[in-house]
Amino acid sequence: MKKTLLICAVVITSLSQMAFAEENEAPEKGANMQIFKPAANDMSKSARPAKPELLEPTYRAKIGSDSVTLKWSAVSTASAYHLQVATDPNFKWLVVNEESTKVNSFDVKGLEKGKHYFWRVAALKQDNVTTFTKGWFSLSTFETN
Repeated sequence: MKKTLLICAVVITSLSQMAFAEENEAPEKGANMQIFKPAANDMSKSARPAKPELLEPTYRAKIGSDSVTLKWSAVSTASAYHLQVATDPNFKWLVVNEESTKVNSFDVKGLEKGKHYFWRVAALKQDNVTTFTKGWFSLSTFETN
């Protein structure tokens, strides 16, 4: 344990000395010491895109055919959308998984009669910081007759 603490102290001291040597100046007494400079933050790249509004079919609509056109509102900050259609509310059994569609409507064909389908859409802002590329999903459901 004492050896580990000693090694950590030596590494921290070495890193501190290297950081100060790079800046060619000694820190002022009481100044905050930063070994690594923080990355410049571009706040526009860390704002999640807004949730799209699901337009058609309406919530719990009954569809009388084996196909449907899903429509949602455009999000001004979105560069694409992630669309999923599933036969279960947990989206484990996917029928459609379009990860990067550029338009705000999608035709789904080959639906089974008498089934419930769940669909959701999230806006994507692909030039964002990785953690904030996808907005929150909007969720709805419909049923085929």
